[in-house]
Amino acid sequence: MNMRSRPERARPASDEVRARLLDAAETLLTERRPVAITSRDIARSAGLSDGVLYNHFADKHELLLAALVRRFDRITAAYNADAVQPGVADVVDGLRTVVRRAHAVQVALLPMLANLVGDPALLERFLVEIHRTPLGGEHFTGPVRRFLEGERDAGRVGVVDLEGATDLIVGAVLLQGLLDVLGHRAPEDRDRRLDSIASALLSGLQPTAEVTS
Repeated sequence: MNMRSRPERARPASDEVRARLLDAAETLLTERRPVAITSRDIARSAGLSDGVLYNHFADKHELLLAALVRRFDRITAAYNADAVQPGVADVVDGLRTVVRRAHAVQVALLPMLANLVGDPALLERFLVEIHRTPLGGEHFTGPVRRFLEGERDAGRVGVVDLEGATDLIVGAVLLQGLLDVLGHRAPEDRDRRLDSIASALLSGLQPTAEVTS
């Protein structure tokens, strides 16, 4: 009779377990509201035992918050890394692209907020976390402001209040994002409205004769 014991199955490392929990939580958050997600749901989706969550997070809400912040960080980091560079293309086309990309990041993030409406405590914690350094509003405004600043410094647009112009764009695309997320507009209508935002702002920026010629 073979008395040798079976080798124990290797346990996943702590970082791997944490990542699996975060991945599972993020997936579940795209499928249902936080109040409908249980700790058991997350553990089973991650392929882990029910109680393992509490070895890495204080409770379900801390895990869900971490998953939400991680997704927010990933989306905004990609948006910033792919920012439109000033002085490369025609200033009109460049600003239109800036507006469309600013709109796209809002459309990607707004459903996250809408999904948290039924859980005010988690929504409040999420809003607090995403406004801490190094996150916060700079992730939305930075690419827009840097483009405008570069075009101004290159003499391709007139003197402009950078903060005011940036706020106008970010606020306008946020409104358009809400219309798209809630109303499901036709793409051609969406693009027309976004391009009109760029055109209206440029007329206020007083493009130089060199740019308009």
